[in-house]
Amino acid sequence: MTVTAAESKTYGLKERLVHAMVGIVDPLLRAAAWAASKVSRVSDAGAFYYPERTSFYDAWREGGETGRGSLTLRLGHVELVVDYRADKAGLTSIL
Repeated sequence: MTVTAAESKTYGLKERLVHAMVGIVDPLLRAAAWAASKVSRVSDAGAFYYPERTSFYDAWREGGETGRGSLTLRLGHVELVVDYRADKAGLTSIL
């Protein structure tokens, strides 16, 4: 991660370290999702860092009528998201 002088004054060391860790975790999650997509309904995954938003801990599922959706795990300012696709039978289970 490249940090400009202005950004280093805006974000502290903790925020920059978490951002760097998310940058490492995100491609690992995407690779795991790719492997899981071969045997399950998982289609994608990712890690996101929101330093400017409110910090809270929660988990929720978003989905629609089509059977597609996502699972989100919020850990403070970091979100881990797993997207899944609809199956032919219209079941809501991920696996």
